Amino acid sequence: NIETMEDHYLTNAKSGDTCTLESLWADSPCVVMFLRHFGCVCSHPTPYEVSASDEIKVMADSGVRVAMIGNGSMEDAQVWIETRRLPGFVELYIDPGLHTYAQMNLGRITFLSCFRFLPQMVRVARISRRQGNKQRNAGEGSLMQLGGTFVMRQNGVATLRHPQRFAGDDPSLSELVAACRQALGVRRPSIGSKATDAVRRLSSKSAVNTEPGRLTEIEVAMNRQDSLDDMVPQEDTKIAS
Repeated sequence: NIETMEDHYLTNAKSGDTCTLESLWADSPCVVMFLRHFGCVCSHPTPYEVSASDEIKVMADSGVRVAMIGNGSMEDAQVWIETRRLPGFVELYIDPGLHTYAQMNLGRITFLSCFRFLPQMVRVARISRRQGNKQRNAGEGSLMQLGGTFVMRQNGVATLRHPQRFAGDDPSLSELVAACRQALGVRRPSIGSKATDAVRRLSSKSAVNTEPGRLTEIEVAMNRQDSLDDMVPQEDTKIAS
């Protein structure tokens, strides 16, 4: 319950400032990504994609906050930041006591879930290792705690609610962008928007295919845009308070 747990604070790993969970979306929509412990090899691929995504950057420029929350010490978080090279628009917080994880009803790894989702976890781990990441010890974090991803509106309504079932169980980038658009109340980029300007810039560079059968950058961008617009956003979910 948000009201009864509001005294549990998150610590900003970059500045050391503290805040409550609900303050993250008090003034603007917010992507809230709960990570596993900072040493988990499966905690790298999706945060890496989010940090490097031009589409997420456009959402951030449009007013969406992007906050990642990990469990562990400040020292653990600093090592993770150096490994990830987080861009300026991504905020990183720590919650060693796991209070906000409980607040969002996030689960824990069990023997049954390990057995059931082993192939998926192995696949995520392989992707992460190809990115140059390694499994490290949990430090002061919880070895069994799972994470999750939420996109929150200012009124406490979630346009995306994705608790992890296993390590590395994260929403796709397209689902995340669609939920951000829904939180902003935007169906597709309007004329003159930053997203449209970006597509126009791509268009000027990619007017002609240089290889038969190969899509230009603009065609790839527009196909990606169409796929997002065809998605049916899931119903808003009010976080209990």
